[in-house]
Amino acid sequence: GILSSLVAIGFVIALYSTPDNGKNRSTRLWYLIGFAFASGLGLGPLMEYAILVNPTIIPTAFLSTCVIFGCFSLSAVFSDQRKWLYLGGTLMSFLSLLLMLSIINLFIGSQLLYQIHLYLAFFVVCGFIMYDTNLIIEKRRRGDTDYISHSVLLFLDFIDIFRYLLIILTQKCSLLYTANDMNLSTVEATSKIIILLEDLTLDDHLDEIDDKEFAIPAIDGPLPTIDSILNEAISAQIKSADTDRINGGKPTALTVSTLYVAIGTSHGFVLVFDLRQVMKSCLRTDSDLGSVSAMSIKRDNSRLLCGYSR
Repeated sequence: GILSSLVAIGFVIALYSTPDNGKNRSTRLWYLIGFAFASGLGLGPLMEYAILVNPTIIPTAFLSTCVIFGCFSLSAVFSDQRKWLYLGGTLMSFLSLLLMLSIINLFIGSQLLYQIHLYLAFFVVCGFIMYDTNLIIEKRRRGDTDYISHSVLLFLDFIDIFRYLLIILTQKCSLLYTANDMNLSTVEATSKIIILLEDLTLDDHLDEIDDKEFAIPAIDGPLPTIDSILNEAISAQIKSADTDRINGGKPTALTVSTLYVAIGTSHGFVLVFDLRQVMKSCLRTDSDLGSVSAMSIKRDNSRLLCGYSR
């Protein structure tokens, strides 16, 4: 992600450092293509994570982005001339606020502050669509025919909307699955459950497990996604190099992070996968604790908190 971002920034700098003289447009167009390609590579990890949660998130986010971008662009095109140019100062102020929130959240790690930043950034980018569209129209009216640099502005708006929608939809989908798996539909159901918490250190387990020791059983065709595992209620089967197959029970809880997917089962197993769906660890505690009912991974991916019900 960092490397692709640096490459994208390099292409943008090269593009704006090459003035449009009418003869170098093919070179500048290649700079634009390189910038778009590097930006797409930067979205790869996020899209892979979204596919793991639910493959339908990506087309939903893309179609929603097209609709949002089209509506705001048309609103700017058919509005009064230069009406949205006055948004520039306000939008820049919000960008400064977002930068401050990001820096503050690096130190406090607040989930609430992260959500505020996410939704505020989404609305700011929507405002930039109207501002940039009016800005391009005004530049063209004054004789600026550099359509390549104009395309960069709109492309940035489009890809930012797509990125934020991906994050929002993935969060919503993950929360929905977790709520369904823990059976938290009624207060009465949760009042009959005795919750016992165990704090597990992921680093102590992940380095000890070789990919060849624990693996998902062979499957014809593509690997199942988390969505299919939960919907089809596939029993978790663990294959060890030294033992026979162990029935891990059915999935009862799910949590995801930037690096891992953890699935709790009705027999007290906790299966930790990486984003390629390769099992990295199999954690088992005292069977008297019952089934895994809730899980959470710290944001730095160092610890896994498990809740059990009996």
